[in-house]
Amino acid sequence: MNSGIITPNGARKIMGRDNFHGCEVFDFFGAKLPPEGTANLSQTTVLENELERDKENCVLVLIPPISIRKMLDSPRLDDLRLAEFFDRDENWPEDNPCLNRRGSEWTWCFVRKTPVPDSNEKPWREQLALLGKNDEVPFVRELVYAIIAHYVQTSERLFESDYVRCLEPLSDKVIYVGFPKSGIHLRERDGDFSHPTIGLASVRRITPSNIVL
Repeated sequence: MNSGIITPNGARKIMGRDNFHGCEVFDFFGAKLPPEGTANLSQTTVLENELERDKENCVLVLIPPISIRKMLDSPRLDDLRLAEFFDRDENWPEDNPCLNRRGSEWTWCFVRKTPVPDSNEKPWREQLALLGKNDEVPFVRELVYAIIAHYVQTSERLFESDYVRCLEPLSDKVIYVGFPKSGIHLRERDGDFSHPTIGLASVRRITPSNIVL
C-alpha cells in the first residue's frame, strides 16, 4: 500500500483528468491562493488506494472558501452559454444569507458524483443513516462549487436528473441541489419530505488538505 504526499500530476494521473479539479478552474471564479502560500495545503498524506477506489464514483476537488454569490458573480459564467445558470425558489431573495456564507478554509474533497446508494425517496434522517464511514454531507456551497468546476472542465452535468440534499447552517430547512438543463437549482423543504428524485449528497474531506500545489 503506497502512501505519501501526492502531487497534482500524480493525483490527476490516477483519478483521470475529468475527475480532478484543482487550481485549473480558480481563474474562472476569481479565486486566489492565500498569500502565505500553500503550506496549509500540503501537510498530511493520502493513500494511493483511496484515489484508485474513488476514481470511478467521485471527483476530487480543491474547494476555496468562497460564497455561492462570489461564484455566481463570475463574469465568465456567460462563457458556459447557459440560458439560465442559477434557479432558486422565489423565497430565496438576493440577500439570502445562505448565498453569501463563506467557508473558513481551503479543502480537498472527494465529492460523490451520484446520490448515496438507496438514499432516494427517503426522509432526511433516514438518508443520514446511509452515509459511509468517514463520509459527510457537503455544505451547499461546496457542492455548487464542485458542480460548476466539473462542468467548466468537462461539460458534464452532475445531478442532472436527481437532486441531492446538502447542509446549510443558516437555513431551518433542508436544501437540495440539482443541475438540470435549465441551470443549477436550489430548493428547500422540511426534512420529512421525500421524493423519488431526491437523494443525499456525500463528500469525504481530506483534512488538513494534502496535495502539494
